[in-house]
Amino acid sequence: MSEQAIPEIVAVKQDIDSCSSCSICSTLCPYEALTKDAETNKITLDIAKCQVCGLCYANCPARVIDTIYYDLDSLIKYLEKAKQEYASDTLVIMCRGSAPDMAGVEELFGISKFIPLLVPCVGRIPEEIYLKAILMGIKKIYLLACDVDYCRYDRGSPVTGRKILALDILLNQLGYGKEVMTLKRHSLKVKVDRDLCINCGNCVFYCPYDAAKLKSSEAADFDLDSCRGCGLCVAMCPAIALDLENWEKERISTLITKLSSEMESPKILVFPPIKWGDIA
Repeated sequence: MSEQAIPEIVAVKQDIDSCSSCSICSTLCPYEALTKDAETNKITLDIAKCQVCGLCYANCPARVIDTIYYDLDSLIKYLEKAKQEYASDTLVIMCRGSAPDMAGVEELFGISKFIPLLVPCVGRIPEEIYLKAILMGIKKIYLLACDVDYCRYDRGSPVTGRKILALDILLNQLGYGKEVMTLKRHSLKVKVDRDLCINCGNCVFYCPYDAAKLKSSEAADFDLDSCRGCGLCVAMCPAIALDLENWEKERISTLITKLSSEMESPKILVFPPIKWGDIA
C-alpha cells in the first residue's frame, strides 16, 4: 500500500505578486531571510534562513506576509471572551520576558482591573489588534515591552516604540487622543537569598550579561543595571538561592498544587511550548 503524501506546512508565507517591494520587511529581518532581487526588484523569502520570529508579518504595510503565529482571529476571539470575563475596558499586552506577576502589573501601571494578554513579543503584534480592540470598546491599552537593548526575539522592543508612535499619531487624527495607548519598558531583575547562597560561582559562569560577580566570600553580588532577567542563573543555581522579582513562581506553584489535588494517579505534569497569545 502506497504511503499517503503528507502536505507540507510552511510557517511563513509570502504573496510575491501583491508585494510592493517597500523593503520594510527586509530592513527589519534579523536573519537576512528577506532580500530584494536586483533584477526583478521583488522581495524574496528564503525560508531556510527564516526563524519564524514574526517581525515581517507584524510590520508589512501591504499584509502580503502571513504566519501561523500571532493569529489575528485567535487574538480577537480571546479579547471578545476576556472583555466579558474580566469585565474591563482596559487591556494590558505584555512580553513574557518582561512581565511580572499580576500584582506587579498593577503597581507598574497603577491599575487594579484589566484584561491581561501575554505574548512572546509585543513587537510582533500586528497593528490591527490595537485598532480592533479599540473598536471593540477597549478604552485604554497599556503595553509592557522589554528594555530597548534586550529582546529575546531580536529587534522587537525598538520596533514596538516606533509602532506605538505611529499609532498615536493615527489615533489622534481620528479623534481618540494620545491617551489611548501607553508604553512602558521593563525587565525582571534577579534576587539573591544571601543566607542560601553557597558562593559556587555558577551564576557568574552562566550569566550572558556579566551581571553576576563574586566579590565576597559570603554570597554572589549582581549588577542590576546589567541584569536582563533572563533567568538562566536562577535555573542553574544548585542552592536555589536565586529568584526573579515579581515572577510567576508562586502562581505556578499554587496552580500545580491545585491541579495535582484534583488528578487521579498516575499524575503527569507537562510543560508545553508557549502558544502565541497565551494568557496569564
